[in-house]
Amino acid sequence: MSEEQEPPHADMESVAEILRRHVETERAYAAYWKCSLDRQVEEQHVAACLLAYLEAFEGWTGATVAISEEDPPDCYGVAAGKKFGIEVTELVHEKTVAAHQLRRNAERKGIPPPPKAAEAWDTAQWTAGALRAALTAIVEQKDKPAIGGPFSPYLVAIFTDELTVTPELISATLAEVTIPCRHIDDAYLLLSYDPRARRFPNRIPVYKIPVSKVP
Repeated sequence: MSEEQEPPHADMESVAEILRRHVETERAYAAYWKCSLDRQVEEQHVAACLLAYLEAFEGWTGATVAISEEDPPDCYGVAAGKKFGIEVTELVHEKTVAAHQLRRNAERKGIPPPPKAAEAWDTAQWTAGALRAALTAIVEQKDKPAIGGPFSPYLVAIFTDELTVTPELISATLAEVTIPCRHIDDAYLLLSYDPRARRFPNRIPVYKIPVSKVP
């Protein structure tokens, strides 16, 4: 080894080890957005997808996004001379996640899955009422004062890989909902990649959730 070459660090993970950990911890259901072992990397990816939409449909220009050192918000940036913040969170059916995880755990151990385990093709069946309630609960939960502001605007990005949360269901849901917020200016729902969604940047469908600012 030449003097210019540094020896590998003993504590540096090999690529094989990183891949092994990813396989072992990979979620068995609705996992499109779970692209990294690092949650902050995932949050920044979601925020960047939202920015692409905002540039294409809402006139934003030149914005970049970074991980916030304080939470909330998860991410922040500057656009048109104003500091914006983005809280990132997920819409997922937790009971279905748990049922699929029972199946995955059994598969890894080479044993039959327990009775409550999901089949590989099982999917949560969302309705307009359930989706409306879930989105409202998420936005209300995130409607808290941000650290490091003021942010203008302060946004919530809700990502999902739920297969039954379709554009048709979203349209029916959002037509009947307006969520009052004290701190959140706008909220958005991001679906996973859809090759048919050519009008959206990166073919990631994004839908604006109606909110109203209250004192």
